[in-house]
Amino acid sequence: MKILHDDGQGGVAIVIPAPNYVAAVMKANPLMTEADVVAYIAQKDVPANVAHEIVEDADIPTDRTFRNAWEHDTTAAPEKVRTNMVKAKEIAHEMRRAKRAEAFAPLDVQATIPAQANAAETARQVIRDADALKQAAIDAAATEAELKALVV
Repeated sequence: MKILHDDGQGGVAIVIPAPNYVAAVMKANPLMTEADVVAYIAQKDVPANVAHEIVEDADIPTDRTFRNAWEHDTTAAPEKVRTNMVKAKEIAHEMRRAKRAEAFAPLDVQATIPAQANAAETARQVIRDADALKQAAIDAAATEAELKALVV
């Protein structure tokens, strides 16, 4: 079991109770269930006046590619965590920019060498063109899976 609550910055915080602590409390207090111990942890660890929810491990996505875009879904939907696509797209753009910078690095050096400058600039333009297409595809993506396919 885990505890979900708003992190105060538009994302989700996930409190993962230490298994040894839960077991020790249950051993010391035989009438307490795991749910009781997790509820106690939530009471002491979740900030005051912040709504929280105790969820099963399976309710937390296993793919953490866009973890910083997760939000606590408090609706009646079966999902407890949803991905904010605006935030996920920004994460995808950051990943795209990092890959572009990595591809540019050797060409930036070559561009300073007169005999290699023209070839380097041609190669850089190929990278720019491909990056522009990827940028448009990220902006048009409708799902997290589409975004992941573009940046991983």
